[in-house]
Amino acid sequence: MIVGAGPIGLACALWCRLRGAQQVLISERVAARAAMGATFGFITLDGDGDVDAAFKALAGGAADIQFECVGAPGMLQACIERAPTGGLIMGVGVCDQSDHIEPLAAVLKELCIQWVLGYQKSDFAQTLEAILSGELQPAAMITDVVTLAQLPAAFEALRDPVDQCKVLVDLRPQ
Repeated sequence: MIVGAGPIGLACALWCRLRGAQQVLISERVAARAAMGATFGFITLDGDGDVDAAFKALAGGAADIQFECVGAPGMLQACIERAPTGGLIMGVGVCDQSDHIEPLAAVLKELCIQWVLGYQKSDFAQTLEAILSGELQPAAMITDVVTLAQLPAAFEALRDPVDQCKVLVDLRPQ
């Protein structure tokens, strides 16, 4: 399960599919981003609803692997609560605020929580190769192209995204 259908969550979902994941479900609260996940053929769950029950109903059990791609307070704890014994949680989203988790819940379930940061040069090469071969087609997630002058407003709008997913900056002189 991917938690969050922003550009990072969608990229994780695409790579999971590319690497052979049988089922990839995405939990998302913002309707436009959930719809974006559906355009890529993913099943999206209402992030404001009972994600655990919805996932179990569709997949037949709990999410063995979760990619937390939001980075907001409370999201990691929600993954811990939702995880089955022996589950894996990948911390992909970067929470830049204080957060609270209950380690005992993770310990009792013998969870593995792994963090990721940055990319290797080989990751870029693999991604470019996959895009050029047509194996990976992420262009549909581009929702906006802004100029450098529009960038501050675009960043501000991303604090509470409505229909934005991936915003690109056009650096050509205007």
